[in-house]
Formats: sequence, structure tokens, C-alpha cells
Amino acid sequence: MPLEPGGYLQWDEADLGGLYVTSPDPDVSCVALEELKCKTQNLFDATRGTTFSWVRSLGTTFRQRGLSVLDDRFLPINDDIAHPWTLNHLMSSVESINIIDQPRGNADAREWWALYDRAAAEVKQGATMRMGMVSVLAQKTIQA
Repeated sequence: MPLEPGGYLQWDEADLGGLYVTSPDPDVSCVALEELKCKTQNLFDATRGTTFSWVRSLGTTFRQRGLSVLDDRFLPINDDIAHPWTLNHLMSSVESINIIDQPRGNADAREWWALYDRAAAEVKQGATMRMGMVSVLAQKTIQA
């Protein structure tokens, strides 16, 4: 069903293209977590032929299509949710590795599993992956 004139559209999207890794303590490494993030993004980009660069320009895209943008925000991730979100991302990495690991035990998958184990150890010490959300509220123009 098309959006009626005067109708509203709100779109909230994770800015996975702006994903970054950090550690609250300079003594806690996040090298493996950074590598896992990069490998996962590269795998997605290579298999899907796309990037997440479109997320940050969502408001502009709406304007180009004749919508009136009422609110266009970038919302950084809060500290209190960064750790659970990182655990969620690690769990989704397991699914990616399981796909790579066909047939079971191939060399590429063994490298991914070793990287995953190192990244998980860094997360236990406080390293996190962070990204923000883009939230856009738009209205379809009412024709006079």
C-alpha cells in the first residue's frame, strides 16, 4: 500500500557502516575484535555487493523522493547497551562462521573460529563494538 499524502514514515536503521571497536582501558586489546568486524563487513560486502553507506544519507534520500523530512537524527550507542550489543554481534558472527564452515572443518573456518575466540576473550575484558542508529521521520507532501 503506498504512503498516502499527509502520511508519515519513520525509519530507524542501524548504522553498520559506522561500526567501530573500542576499549575502555588502553591495556585491553581490541585487535581481534577489530579484525573480526572488518572480516565480517568484507564478507557481507563481497557476497551481497553492497555497503551500508546509504544509512547515513537516508534523510537525503527521502527528500530526493519528495518527502518532507521532519526529523533526521544520528543516535550514538549508549554505554549501558554497548556490551550486550557486542555479545549479540558475536552471536551473529557464529552464524556467519557456520556458513563458511561448509564442509565442516575447512581451513578458512578454522581461522575464523580462532579469530572469534580471541575477539570473545577481548570482549570479556571490556572491549566493545559500537555503532549508532539513524532515525528519520518524514511526511508525504499533501498536494494543493
